[in-house]
Amino acid sequence: DKLLLDARESGLKMDVVIYNAAINAHASQGYVESAEHLLEEMLCSHVKADRVTHNTLIKACARSQSWQRALSLFGKMVDANVALDQASIKVFESAVGKHRCTTMC
Repeated sequence: DKLLLDARESGLKMDVVIYNAAINAHASQGYVESAEHLLEEMLCSHVKADRVTHNTLIKACARSQSWQRALSLFGKMVDANVALDQASIKVFESAVGKHRCTTMC
């Protein structure tokens, strides 16, 4: 939050790179819920989430063993037409398990 506040106050344009840095900071500390809140704020600000955004959040879900949340985020990623790569599939598989990933990917 401090990062975003400082960015706003300094007049920086809030773009995907700044949001991704903030999301990663929250996610890497285990604050999945606040990282998801930043995603919602990002989307409300008309900044399009990219593959890095989604992979970061899904990886955080894997670490916190929140496979249902990962499933929801993956669905949002697909709905937003974000291109999947091998890293996306691997992160998703680690979050939801190989069986669920095989049926969805």
